[in-house]
Amino acid sequence: MKTACILLLMAVAAAGDPGGRGEPVSALESRISVEFRNVPLSAALAEIGVRAGVKIVYSEPTDPNVRLILRDLKVRSILALLLGAHGLNVIWKDGVLVVCGCQRGADPVSVRIYDVRSRELKIRDFPGFHIQQPKLLIASWSEDLCALSYSYTLVELVRENTGDRSWDSNPKVAINLVQGLLIVSQTSRVHREIEELLARLPM
Repeated sequence: MKTACILLLMAVAAAGDPGGRGEPVSALESRISVEFRNVPLSAALAEIGVRAGVKIVYSEPTDPNVRLILRDLKVRSILALLLGAHGLNVIWKDGVLVVCGCQRGADPVSVRIYDVRSRELKIRDFPGFHIQQPKLLIASWSEDLCALSYSYTLVELVRENTGDRSWDSNPKVAINLVQGLLIVSQTSRVHREIEELLARLPM
């Protein structure tokens, strides 16, 4: 009976933490809106922590002012955009989120904003069947463009055709589409891939 209870508790814990790293998945995946206008980074992180229900520890030597206005985004994405612009990362340690500098040897992450309003409309206007292997789209873009499903959003298109596995494996990166603006936190290499991809989209 005792063994069965232990196994049950382990199963519940695993279900709440699909990544298996002990991260507060529900808090990081929750959606909030933020409006920071030239406030210290530490204060912005403290507010995010309170609203997400998770403690965020910031002990870096500098505390720059930040300006960030976002609506209805995941906490994970907001942290990636906020910290990536300053070469910072966040890790889960001893029950709290700890902000730290990027690891040595890792490619630095920067935030860029792409105006894709005209391209987004073009993609949504194309009817057709769902593409099971989107990477094949790049090889014959002109022929297969009309086969884009209306549900195949621009964010999915970018994630599937750039960055390899970094979108899921690198906690510092993020991509969000807000009112026709594609806000991306990624390495310079992936930003080049995104630029090349967007250049192939019809205006």
